[in-house]
Order: sequence, then C-alpha cells, then structure tokens
Amino acid sequence: MSKYFNTSGPCRFDDHYMIGDRFDNFRQFIENKEYFILQGQKLTGKTTSMIEFARKLNLEGKYIGVYINVVAASRYKDDVDETNRYFITCIENNVQSYFPKEFHPSDSCFNIRFMKQGVESFLTKWTVQLSKPLILFV
Repeated sequence: MSKYFNTSGPCRFDDHYMIGDRFDNFRQFIENKEYFILQGQKLTGKTTSMIEFARKLNLEGKYIGVYINVVAASRYKDDVDETNRYFITCIENNVQSYFPKEFHPSDSCFNIRFMKQGVESFLTKWTVQLSKPLILFV
C-alpha cells in the first residue's frame, strides 16, 4: 500500500505522510541547549515524531528523553496547584512505565513546599539526581 495522509488515529512512518525523520534538526537544538517548538497541522506526525525522537535519544544513552502529553491539564486552567500536580503525575507515570528504576525520581523529588512552583521544584530535584541530561518533550 502506498503512503497516504492520515485523517484519524496515530501516524505511522511507514504508512503516512508526515513531518518526517528530521531528528538531526532537533538534535542540533538539544546539543546547543536550546528550546524548540514543533508545530504543524493536525495529524502530520508531530506527536509520533517526538515520541520516536525521545526513544532514539534513550537508545543512544547520552540523554534521558521523556515525552508527556499534558493536553488534559487544560481542565485545571484556573488552578495552578492542580496543573502542577497533573504535570508531575504525567512525568512520574511515563518514567515508571518506560524507564529502569535508576532513572525514577526519588521520594524527595515529590516533597514540594510550594505547589505554585511544583514543576520547577520537582524537575530541579530530579535532574540533580540523574546521571544524564533530561530532555522533556511536552
């Protein structure tokens, strides 16, 4: 079957036209310690590409690449504390599901005094514990 534009469900590199395997472009931003934003129309493979890039980074062993989907956090848009808890829970669930224990955040990472800065506090504590740089795809 030839490639086609996907109109529903997850994109697959082999089956669908999508933004493609542009990981070298992404890698340059990471190596330069820069942020980047990937934007495009619906169903062009943005999420699929980020998940695949995180997977490749993890296989290479130089970075810890974690993808999280926080779209559902919009239900907490008026509550900063709950939004922060949601983000932290998304990270925790992903890491526990896909990474060995050596990369799991310790209990002290979850000891957050002021939840309005919860994500910042959590990530600061966790990255200090990690043996490699963390690349977070949100």
